[in-house]
Amino acid sequence: MSTITLNSLAEAQQHARSNPCPGCAKRGTLRAYTVRKEGPNTGRLFMSCGACGKFVWLSGGGGSAKPAPRVAPGERPAPSQAQSEEAGLLDDIASNAAEDGPRLIYADWLDDHGETARAELVRVGVTLDRQKDAAAQARYQQLLERYGSCWFGTLMERATAWHLAGGLVDGVTISAQAFAAHAPALLRDAPAAEWRITFDSWSELKTFTSCPEFARVRRLTLDGCYLGGDGVRIVTACPRVAGLRSLSLYGLGIGQPGVRSLTMSAYLGELRDLDLGENNLGGSAVAILASSPNLPKLRRLSLCRNALTDSDVRSLTNSRYLKELTDLDLSRNGLTNESADALAASPLLARLRRLDVRDGISLSGAYRIRHSPHARVDLELLY
Repeated sequence: MSTITLNSLAEAQQHARSNPCPGCAKRGTLRAYTVRKEGPNTGRLFMSCGACGKFVWLSGGGGSAKPAPRVAPGERPAPSQAQSEEAGLLDDIASNAAEDGPRLIYADWLDDHGETARAELVRVGVTLDRQKDAAAQARYQQLLERYGSCWFGTLMERATAWHLAGGLVDGVTISAQAFAAHAPALLRDAPAAEWRITFDSWSELKTFTSCPEFARVRRLTLDGCYLGGDGVRIVTACPRVAGLRSLSLYGLGIGQPGVRSLTMSAYLGELRDLDLGENNLGGSAVAILASSPNLPKLRRLSLCRNALTDSDVRSLTNSRYLKELTDLDLSRNGLTNESADALAASPLLARLRRLDVRDGISLSGAYRIRHSPHARVDLELLY
């Protein structure tokens, strides 16, 4: 790639402001920077385009800018204000994936930082998620055709599957090894996505959890072999799991040992969404979950297809710790009307906005839940 020789960051910034991008020919999208990372390019000037991602060196090796101070091993430079702002916005998107507001706020931020095309993709994507619009769909495709390889190049090469929602990558399926090998670039392409990590062995799972960028994952679905207690511990005993807002272990056979490992973790205090469907949660597994203080912000809990008993439901309704729970899935467990009575009499019902008891509680049991004095007027009851 060609190099333009300039002598200072001020000159580089002036050059970026005065010239169109050599990649997309747009004006006002170039920004000049100095390499701060320790290495052979420390101090070199470069510019990049916020619209298409074009990268151009502005000075030769050992540039004239003053090198950044050395960073002690194991330390990372403090993020810039813009990096911190963006990280906070993306965290809000990942934590509230179903809401449009955080995405639109992020689009405004992108505009303010010169990434107008990305901002437009987000806004058009939000529009399309709300309603069909031929003009918006055509513009959406134009943006993806023009900039898609710049924005999502690593995903195109490495991911098994991925999809967009609201103008951002919302879900990625990728192997544990591929994620670990290319994590920085993958997270640049999909910073707020749900990551479905596939694995064939616990050693592959360890490779994933050992990756420093795992700490930046907010939504995680594991898809692989039987886990049990030890497999769950590989994930939940890792300090990097503290960033998770959503975790799905559906169908991994974690059983009571896995639930015990999960609830003993000291790092899941920010978890809002937990899917433990089809995991053979017999015995005291649900009681262990309900008595744990380590999931204080849990809002959604799925326990579908676990052959639960009425005793398990009573454990949930008597829990002192599920204070934030608003969505509970107990479907396909073959529960009786004893469970209906326990739910109807529980203060837990006053907090629930959604309750799924399909293929279990009878019509009369559902009636008692619906007409309980604890039930919210806006309760979505599925039966």
